[in-house]
Amino acid sequence: MLAQFRVEEAYPIVFDIFSLPNDMAFDLLGDVMTEAGGRIIASLCGDDLESIKRMINNEVVDEYTRVQAVNAFAVLAMSGDIPRETVIDYYRELFHTLDNSTMLSMLINTCVTIYPGELYDEIKEAYKNNPAHSEVVRTSSVDRAMKKGKAAVLADASDNKYLHKIEDTIAELRDWGCFENEYNDEYDDYDDEEAFFTDLFFDQLMKNNPDFISQIKRTPIVNEPKIGRNDPCPCGSGKKYKKYCGK
Repeated sequence: MLAQFRVEEAYPIVFDIFSLPNDMAFDLLGDVMTEAGGRIIASLCGDDLESIKRMINNEVVDEYTRVQAVNAFAVLAMSGDIPRETVIDYYRELFHTLDNSTMLSMLINTCVTIYPGELYDEIKEAYKNNPAHSEVVRTSSVDRAMKKGKAAVLADASDNKYLHKIEDTIAELRDWGCFENEYNDEYDDYDDEEAFFTDLFFDQLMKNNPDFISQIKRTPIVNEPKIGRNDPCPCGSGKKYKKYCGK
């Protein structure tokens, strides 16, 4: 919510949380950090780019948090807050200064999403120095982006919500496992609500007790003799059935 409504006053607090040592930030925020950290930073930082650079260079901070800080620059570029050329120049600097393999791999990945052409030489050099980068981002992905062309890659990037600031918190939460309802799509296919919940009941019953049907088949069916209306009531009252329990 803070990111959606651009509450920049909250940025110092968010920055301090993201900058906690080791994996403390991830322990606090979980997948929010790895899935949306860069977008949150970009949504709240205003024009404070230097603080993002400090986070990237802070080796005490978890590497995946630092990766999100790197991604924040791409988000700012695709959101039109800073020129893409500024980001490319900064990423070129990172290729020459970062010595963290994971961060370099993810930097290559980010470059691919916003077109790697201007940094092609740096990317090739990174692969040469550490072939393990290809386990994260294949060289074919880089070449494919190059072949596709800058205009087409940037067009795809403009449609990629993960390269834009947070705009709709509720829509973001729909992707969270704890808010998913596996039956939403099935419900839409039913015209009769009662039929849906009947099927849902038996579906859950079978999941929790797979032997349910076989148990029913094994249960003997006892046909009780039918009580006539003038027969004595089986309750033992001494009255006729029609005058007592059979009313």
